[in-house]
Amino acid sequence: MKLKHPPKQRTNLVGQFVSYEVKDGYKVKRMNLLTGDGLQSVKLTKEARACLFRLTAETPLTPGTLLSLAVEQKHDDGAVKYKVYDLQILAAAAESTQIELPSSSSSASRSKKTKIRVCDRGTCRKRGSQKIYQQLKQAVSDRNLGDQVTLEKTGCLKECKRGPNMAIGKTCHSRLCPSAAIDLLPSQIKG
Repeated sequence: MKLKHPPKQRTNLVGQFVSYEVKDGYKVKRMNLLTGDGLQSVKLTKEARACLFRLTAETPLTPGTLLSLAVEQKHDDGAVKYKVYDLQILAAAAESTQIELPSSSSSASRSKKTKIRVCDRGTCRKRGSQKIYQQLKQAVSDRNLGDQVTLEKTGCLKECKRGPNMAIGKTCHSRLCPSAAIDLLPSQIKG
């Protein structure tokens, strides 16, 4: 007897663009989006990548740009996963900083800390991960973000050839320098 999987639901997701996740150095596969429920990693379909290319042909997306995404929502092992089919730019980065994002659990998302892990092993350490960790620690301290961010050194993030590596939530960022790592702090907590 086959187990029935919950049906996939089509819905809209609104949030601020944070960054792209690139595969093989050039393929945009996923996008990180800051929503009312926290940082989300959404998968881009071929249709969504084509739409993104058309929208950003003249002006690339900058962190903080408000987007509306047509997504398919899937529940997998208790986690919600999103697959993007279409997207629209609602407001440029400068305009979107004043917009309140919709949230089904706004009080829960405010109390939830963003977890940032910096690899402190092998190749990452040789390539300067300690300096990245120190700079992030200083930025968190300077901006009084201790109640919003958990920063920790961690073991291998399995991207050794692309180090130094840092993970924000479940998203790994590679080939970082201190300033690039600080720029990856979600715009909600930049202070």
